[in-house]
Amino acid sequence: YLAETFRVSYQSLRFIRQSIDLDTFEFRSPDTRSKTDFVIALTLPLRPSAGYETFLTGMVKATRIIPNMKILIADNLPQSQYQYKKDLVLFIRGLGLSRYVDFFNASRLDLSIAARCNIVVVPCSKEAACTRPLLEAFAYGTPVIANRVAGIAEMIHDTTTGILLPADDHNAFTEAVVAMLRDFARARTIAFAARRKVQEEHGLDRNAGDFIDVYQQAIRHKRVLIINLGTIGE
Repeated sequence: YLAETFRVSYQSLRFIRQSIDLDTFEFRSPDTRSKTDFVIALTLPLRPSAGYETFLTGMVKATRIIPNMKILIADNLPQSQYQYKKDLVLFIRGLGLSRYVDFFNASRLDLSIAARCNIVVVPCSKEAACTRPLLEAFAYGTPVIANRVAGIAEMIHDTTTGILLPADDHNAFTEAVVAMLRDFARARTIAFAARRKVQEEHGLDRNAGDFIDVYQQAIRHKRVLIINLGTIGE
């Protein structure tokens, strides 16, 4: 997208990995959390392309197998798009999931919400560049289940640092969520591997070094175009 838009070679593009300060995230192994009352959080921005309907359809069967489940959905829609939330609430009601689902105000998000959950789910049906919630879940030791789409798939090594599923497959969400909530040993292994990934690839030291390198190149060449890529297409 960038190469075509700005007519530059792929070789001239430089992406800097997102980073977080691990010292501000207290790691909690999944096997130390509740084994009777389960919480699943969907922390990515609420939007029509997020694929929430597919995930929620999969949760109809999952809640029958594991009834002590609460699903939290981030609510950060602007007023102009509020109709989507109303439609989603009706969809949830139609599935019979109203007592299992709550919305929380993402604009006032307490970052530790991931630490209080058993699973963080990222049900994107399209490319996503917003990967910060994944890093936070990794840092807290919360296993992530996500769709295999560009951006997210680059962050997760399937079955090692998380679980990747095909888009638009509600049965896959059912199986993955139930399996993760039942197999505490597997959840623990994934959580520790994800935390190591953050330590090795997304620490502040590495991030600072990458930025310094880019600025040194800019000084040498006397020209540079810097873009803060929030979501694909911006």
